[in-house]
Amino acid sequence: MACPELQLAGIMTHQASADAPDPAAAHRQVAVFDEAVRALREAGFVFDFLGGTSMGGIIAAGVAMGWDDDELESRMRDAFVEAAEPKEGVT
Repeated sequence: MACPELQLAGIMTHQASADAPDPAAAHRQVAVFDEAVRALREAGFVFDFLGGTSMGGIIAAGVAMGWDDDELESRMRDAFVEAAEPKEGVT
């Protein structure tokens, strides 16, 4: 389905199994992401950015830096909720 008003700026993945005891699932997630990116590029999509993260890794980093629960919540809200608000001219 054509959708000319839609512009794909980037693509991201969430490593849901990054902290699993067996790394095979995380390795498979990376492989699937790579396959998806390759297929989209072959279809003519151009990305301004690619990214991937594990929410567990982000939270663990905050804990390692000594953030308490309130600071963790505040920083996560700023980064993933407030920053995700639609920008002017973007629908």
